[in-house]
Amino acid sequence: MQKKFYLKQLCNILNENNPIKYLNLLDDWEGNKNEIKKYIEDKVLKMNKNSSFEYAITNLQTLLFNEKKKDDENNIINMSLEFLPGLFLSAILRKKSLILKNLPNVPTVVLERFNELFSGVHILTLIEDIQNTFTKEGNKELQISNNFRVIATCKPEKVNNLSEALLSRFTVIYISPYDETEEKRVLKSESNQDSMIISKLIEQYKSYYTEQSIIFNLSQMISCQKIVSKMDHLNNEHEKNIKICLYTLIKGFHEKRTNEINDIKQLFEVTFIPSIEGESPFEYIEKKNEIRLFSKLTQLSMHVIKKSEIKDNEPGIAFTDQFIEIIDTILFGLSTYTPVILEGNYGQGKKTAINYIANKLGLEVINIVISNSTKVEDLLCKTIIDKDKDKNIVITTSKTKLYEAIESKEIYPKTLVVLDGINNASPAVLETLSSIFGDKGTTILLPNGSVLEKGNLNLIGIFNKGKDTTREKLPPIIIYNSIYLVVDDPTPDNIKKIINVLFIQNKLQHEIEKFQDDFIKAKTISDEVSGELPLTLNEIKKIFTFQN
Repeated sequence: MQKKFYLKQLCNILNENNPIKYLNLLDDWEGNKNEIKKYIEDKVLKMNKNSSFEYAITNLQTLLFNEKKKDDENNIINMSLEFLPGLFLSAILRKKSLILKNLPNVPTVVLERFNELFSGVHILTLIEDIQNTFTKEGNKELQISNNFRVIATCKPEKVNNLSEALLSRFTVIYISPYDETEEKRVLKSESNQDSMIISKLIEQYKSYYTEQSIIFNLSQMISCQKIVSKMDHLNNEHEKNIKICLYTLIKGFHEKRTNEINDIKQLFEVTFIPSIEGESPFEYIEKKNEIRLFSKLTQLSMHVIKKSEIKDNEPGIAFTDQFIEIIDTILFGLSTYTPVILEGNYGQGKKTAINYIANKLGLEVINIVISNSTKVEDLLCKTIIDKDKDKNIVITTSKTKLYEAIESKEIYPKTLVVLDGINNASPAVLETLSSIFGDKGTTILLPNGSVLEKGNLNLIGIFNKGKDTTREKLPPIIIYNSIYLVVDDPTPDNIKKIINVLFIQNKLQHEIEKFQDDFIKAKTISDEVSGELPLTLNEIKKIFTFQN
């Protein structure tokens, strides 16, 4: 592990494009050490002799090729600690400049550490480098190239949160928002024809729904184009896909849309999407030697992982219009590798819909509950210090199920990650979620300073509404990168249909009518009484426990 650490840092400083090639040579150290040595020497010969990392290179080489045997006694006294470069220093070692997003979010004590780094003569004092891995003994200052640059972003209203000393080290440029003409120009740079279709539909929408028009901006339009490009691989009807995508993205923000859904269909010219109720909107089809779950609504399909393990019967499922909308939105997101966010109160059928889709596709559900105390380490990985069988100190990183799902490079991931309670996330966790909800290839900063690249990830976030929690808590980038759906409380008619299905399944047909009336009356009273727990669909299933 030590040699891997030293060689990895050398590859960073030597600007190696394919470090894995040389790190793999460590598996046979004795057979490959001469090749590794020659590689390093050849790279060093081509470097600028005045490099500020000359000492670090020499020191790391010495440590890498040190053949000194370990002492017989293996205890904590003999343990040596190495300084591991974080995100900033790793970028500097690779001779990369930095883009710091949302600079005011960084604590003041951290910003003060980098005062000298942001100054004209770029210097970084590495007080943590106690073993002198990168710096000379007695001098912890690391001289940085004059070509080093830092670009930071900041919201206009947050500028006052930064100190005058820090601002004086930056050239502050105010960027005004895009106006409508500029938005159209940006969209045209992607596709002129697409921009005309999108602009036309958005203008029609804004003229019809003046209050709701604020939910769709340029970032969401660009996101729409990205999703459409993925849809085109599944269903080669480009213009139709644009309309379906816009319709799906926008109507999801409307609350209590049952009565206006047909108007929204007319506006976005998707009246060809059928209205299905009482039966599943999906069917299995065989396409290119694959079993796929096909949507009768959006015409999109998703690869089925394990068809043999899927149960064909669907007990206890009432295919109401609301439930069909939830499961079809989830399939839309999964088929285009776009995260889905379901916003709503408890007991509306969100988890039932997720489990239904997972069963249909043969996916394993990884359910992660986020609370106010959840830390980034809890989500991704923790550092564990332990001893091996020979009582050597071993430092390992434990990967969570979320970490393993993110790093998966499978074309068809076998898992579905559900982040339940993103409304509870702390600011630090929300920053990490912003990356997790990003596009494939997005780098995610880990607690130990290293980064993880996002692969194909099936992801659903659940935003549980509350009196003190609104959608505005979520960073805009999470919303823009997702398919958002506000899940309304079921209508009395839908409640009756759900009760009907559940009671028939449990052979209580003779009690259906009375229970329907009693439950709706009780729910009305519960909704009107302030401070009481609401009566939800979860309560219906409890009657069967009491019956048993």
